[in-house]
Amino acid sequence: MSENELHIDTFRYTGIVNEIKNTAASCNLSAKPLESVKAWNNTDVGKKMKPILESVYATEELYKKQTTEALLAALFELRDSILATDKAVADSVKVDNEKNGE
Repeated sequence: MSENELHIDTFRYTGIVNEIKNTAASCNLSAKPLESVKAWNNTDVGKKMKPILESVYATEELYKKQTTEALLAALFELRDSILATDKAVADSVKVDNEKNGE
């Protein structure tokens, strides 16, 4: 395949994107560490770890949302754009059979 060619199997591509969505949606951190945060407040290290742990959980939620929504929308838009470009190119090709020697 030359560097200027792009081949896409839309069935496989869609399957991969949906697998990303399903995998990201099923990733959840256990809430158990957050349950013991009150006990951590009595220690110096606990006081430092509490905001870090809360940040990790907030980041996890943001990551999951971005992966299951924004990334998927972008990947499907990319696929649809490739298909639209391919169709436009294919529709612009005109074959004149009379000049083709037939």
